[in-house]
Amino acid sequence: MAQAEPPFAACHEHPHTLAQAALDSLTSHLCVLDAVGRIVAVNEPWRRFAAANDGLPQAVGVGADYLAVCDRAAAQGAPDAAAFAAALREVLAGQRLRHESEYACHAPHEQRWFVVRVTRLSGSEPPQVVVSRLDITARRQAELALHETAHRYRQLFDANPHPMWIYDPKTLRFLVVNDAAVALYGYAREQFLRMTLADIRPAADVEALRAAVARASDDMRWPEPWRHRCSDGRLIDVEISAQGIDFEGRPARVVLAHDVTQRRAAEARQAELQALLLEAQKMKAVGQLAGGIAHDFNNIIGAVLGNAAMALADLPPEHRATACVQQIQKAGLRARSLTQKLLSFARPKAPALHVQPLRPLVLEAAELLQATLPSTVALRTRVPDDDALCARVDATQVNQVLMNLGTNAWHALQGRPGTVEVGLERRDATTVNLWVRDDGCGIDADVLPRIFDPFFTTKPAGQGTGLGLAIVRDIVSGLGGELGVASVPGRGSRFLIELPLADAPPALPTDTIPGPLHMASGMPARRHVLVVDDDEAVCLLLTRLLQRAGLKVSGICDAEQALKHLDDPCQVIDLVVSDYNMPRASGLDIARAAAARPFPPPVILISAHWNEAALDTARRLGVAAVLHKESVV
Repeated sequence: MAQAEPPFAACHEHPHTLAQAALDSLTSHLCVLDAVGRIVAVNEPWRRFAAANDGLPQAVGVGADYLAVCDRAAAQGAPDAAAFAAALREVLAGQRLRHESEYACHAPHEQRWFVVRVTRLSGSEPPQVVVSRLDITARRQAELALHETAHRYRQLFDANPHPMWIYDPKTLRFLVVNDAAVALYGYAREQFLRMTLADIRPAADVEALRAAVARASDDMRWPEPWRHRCSDGRLIDVEISAQGIDFEGRPARVVLAHDVTQRRAAEARQAELQALLLEAQKMKAVGQLAGGIAHDFNNIIGAVLGNAAMALADLPPEHRATACVQQIQKAGLRARSLTQKLLSFARPKAPALHVQPLRPLVLEAAELLQATLPSTVALRTRVPDDDALCARVDATQVNQVLMNLGTNAWHALQGRPGTVEVGLERRDATTVNLWVRDDGCGIDADVLPRIFDPFFTTKPAGQGTGLGLAIVRDIVSGLGGELGVASVPGRGSRFLIELPLADAPPALPTDTIPGPLHMASGMPARRHVLVVDDDEAVCLLLTRLLQRAGLKVSGICDAEQALKHLDDPCQVIDLVVSDYNMPRASGLDIARAAAARPFPPPVILISAHWNEAALDTARRLGVAAVLHKESVV
């Protein structure tokens, strides 16, 4: 029995057959050319490709002139055919060892790409060249799909309405910026690409920037906005979010920036308005408290002054107590003046602008300021001797401005003895100057531009809101004036208010309103007067004053009891003198009860403060007179 032939025995005995089998097993299309470009061998993939693409064996098979095939393809306009033929000739001539290129070879029903490599076989004699052609269609299609995806993402990047950029985390250099970034920051794209992140940050923020970038993770959103500098020097606030990416083969970060400058300005303005509201509510509460205290104090002062007046009437001029009572009266008048100012401050009205002399307003504010200053502070006033300087102002606002500036001047002395000066003078034919000066610590040059900003204060926390000078500026602006300041650190400050000068208003005739004593003086003796005031001291004082006029007087301190007295038809009442502000019933209720009597007596209402609504009601009720309490007691 014959022995079986070992595997591959035929290949070992026929090396040419082994080489052909190896070539046929490759996926690349291969052919071997001789020194003149004639095909001397091809593999099976080469033959299959030629057959599938209508290639004749004699044209691309063994014995065919491959250089001629390439030249015909170039003549027919095949892309890159001429360049390949030239490179093939150079390899055949020994001018280069190898050549590689990619080319498209599209069929009617599909798109195809190949990479062709031409390699000179070393040691072959005569010289031979191997042409290898590999189908890279799948790879090229993947590349095209990736390119298309990248293109779409680039379009999204460029068209994003928010500024975006890609930067190198190591150098901080901008790699790509979109159109929105160019528009917002004002730098040209080429200029951007020569810059780093540090170039758009204020110098003071650069260290924080480097630290933040070093800490940043691949997906990062900073909780607080950053300050960025635009090409024109403006600083804007931006919120930043960043994402780590691979860009052109290196680590990078893509950044989305959101300009929040306007939003933060609106938030700051809202905070300012909220603080102003809180300050207004606080001042309203303080005003109500001060008004209540001043009202009660005004009654006490009225009793002191009234009793002092009666004591002086009973004392001969040469009596040793007369001078003491006169001093009591003088001090009481000063106290009443301060109380009236407190009442005016505690009951603010809408600004009522009208032309009035400024000198009395300055002196009034100085008097009120003097009461608040410690004894170590000297207050000086420099005002003209007459009331010729007039302006269209609201008296309460002028008082508020001078009190605020005067208080700041006192605080600038920092507890040391010093001087505060309040002055008034004509600057020229159209302008009048008001000023407040101190010889205190002064204001530093770097602080001076900010002193009128809302909420800016140099005082310790809890000792200032930073609203005072801002409000003063707004008031002065509303009066058509200007507010300025000059200061020298260590020597003091001078705040200057310039107001438009106005012609003095014509003098108005004054009507004399009869007081209760004058009205009572014409009444027959022993006529009955009903006095109503919830303050016992004032009620007793009015009772005594009217009794001195020879009248019969009933003094009642309870308004409800007084209403019952008026409702009693048996009571003969010829005149009613009543306080306006009382608990449980007002002076208007007393007037209504008096008007309801069969024979209504005249009614006089007294108050330290009147408003238009109360005056209108009093007129409708037929009240005979409304008087300010200080003109009565």
